[in-house]
Amino acid sequence: MTACGDNTLIYWDPRSPTPLFKLTGQDARFDLGGITSLAINPASTIAVVGGAEGGVRVVSLSKGEVISALGGHAESQSVEAIAFVNIVAAADGSSAPVGSAGAGTVVTGATDGKVCIWDLNTSRLRTTLEHKVSCDVVPLPMMLTMTTLTHSTQDAVTSLLVHPMKPHIIVSSSADHTLRTWDARAGALIREHKGHQELINGAALGHGGETVISAGDDGACLVFGTE
Repeated sequence: MTACGDNTLIYWDPRSPTPLFKLTGQDARFDLGGITSLAINPASTIAVVGGAEGGVRVVSLSKGEVISALGGHAESQSVEAIAFVNIVAAADGSSAPVGSAGAGTVVTGATDGKVCIWDLNTSRLRTTLEHKVSCDVVPLPMMLTMTTLTHSTQDAVTSLLVHPMKPHIIVSSSADHTLRTWDARAGALIREHKGHQELINGAALGHGGETVISAGDDGACLVFGTE
């Protein structure tokens, strides 16, 4: 699958030069003002597409059409990162990897500073997380709840990472110079990682997910314990 800033999404069979389907901004339901992020679920049945104007669309790969619109981000704020998580596996106490069957939850991050967690079975927003200067750490475990955390300071989310062995754990990096580890089940902040002096451009989890390495505009690469 390829995506472009001109709002074109194309689904290919690599054995053929002819696309299986193509979506453009001429389809009013798919007009995102340009595509800025893309993720495909582990079963390769749906794609979640983020746009330059804050919109998110869920596309069926078998039908080649938009099946849902997710509207949790601020208008005109670019959706910069998308990742699938597996809260179902985490809720029953197992540690199944993200790619396991039953993953029906997606996380989106945007320049409005929000990390939105969506239930794709219902197209409902489960939780909204936001970056700010300080934030209360909530002890774990917690019961699954519908939660919205509203903070005064918002900064662009630049990347989202999913723990490879604990599918309910996500790490977000931000222009506020921090990374944060969250429990996606209840919107709980597990840990805040500080050290950068400028915005964080990107991050990656180490093998097993125990460490996260980040790269910032300050020219530094820092390594943190994820939890």
